[in-house]
Amino acid sequence: MRAATRGRRVSISTAPSFASKWLIPRLDRFQELYPDTEVRLSADMALVEFSGSDIDLAIRYGPGGYEGLQAERLMTESVIVVGSPRLLESHGPLRTPSDLISAPLIHDDGPERDPSCPTWGMWFAARGLRRVDVERGLRFNQSSLAIEAAIAGKGLALAKRQLALRDIADGRLVAPLSESDAPVNFAYWLVWPRGRRFEPAQTAFLEWLRGQAMEGDSAADQTA
Repeated sequence: MRAATRGRRVSISTAPSFASKWLIPRLDRFQELYPDTEVRLSADMALVEFSGSDIDLAIRYGPGGYEGLQAERLMTESVIVVGSPRLLESHGPLRTPSDLISAPLIHDDGPERDPSCPTWGMWFAARGLRRVDVERGLRFNQSSLAIEAAIAGKGLALAKRQLALRDIADGRLVAPLSESDAPVNFAYWLVWPRGRRFEPAQTAFLEWLRGQAMEGDSAADQTA
């Protein structure tokens, strides 16, 4: 009976920001394709212990190389400056890094921060600019909250492109600078226990995730 139930459901663990900004907006596509499959999503910053849970697979943001687990890179990540169209209108054109000297800033202090992911201080310094009040501004402990604050016009954010991509495509956010994204070392990884046998529901979800990631990368290339 348990095997029959497991064959019709898939349980995924991932970080809250990735769940809210990337995965959840796409889930209706999977449910249209597989209406009989039950999706269970656990959004938590803690790394799942597969041996003591019913989680089938996880999506982790990190360096890869997870001991005892099969790890497959789902997507790379980069950082981009984003703001709301309303903010850009009120602060005039923001086309070059020097135009950001007086703009309000939003800080992402999420615990999943990649050491190679720049802070605003690092970002300005890398461009030969100095901003005295660079540490001022709203601070959030989740990347999704920093993006939502940017959408609300509270300031400019250094956002992870994959998380901001849908809001950019829908016009809620704008990437005003002409410079290229800043790639980071961390990536999104699909992980599951080595030797685990997937039922049809989990296999279908895994293949669907791969397709969505490829589609997202194509969209990112078009907006870069």
